[in-house]
Amino acid sequence: MHTHLVLLMTMNPTCHHDDERIMDLAEEFLSNDFYFSMYSPAKLFYVWGHSYEFDQNNNWNHMEKFLDKICKKEDVWYATNGEIQRYVDAYRRLIFSVDSTKVYNPTCISVWIGGIFTEKTIEVKPGETADLIPPVDM
Repeated sequence: MHTHLVLLMTMNPTCHHDDERIMDLAEEFLSNDFYFSMYSPAKLFYVWGHSYEFDQNNNWNHMEKFLDKICKKEDVWYATNGEIQRYVDAYRRLIFSVDSTKVYNPTCISVWIGGIFTEKTIEVKPGETADLIPPVDM
């Protein structure tokens, strides 16, 4: 089985599109609060479902309200399963220096990396080497 199929089959979604908590979860996702852990400011809001269910459950309104809430945010990347998989594959191919101060991106996709216990991130552009964010001295 291809790696990308395994990842998508094992990803735990945030919720189903018909979940009654979807608006609260969206609000939490859009907040500036740390999400899950202070180790990374990265967030993933992964909604699953089938379009035929909108007609079957007569809940087009529910989905439209959710989309109105979450759309057109400049700091949100809206992606398909395939785009998420390509990003994860690119992240996994990063090459880190022995002293953990630099990272090289051998792929054709930009990857963003955050520092530990900080909200700072860096973009590692395709074919480039970048300096990593130094660890916070605690």
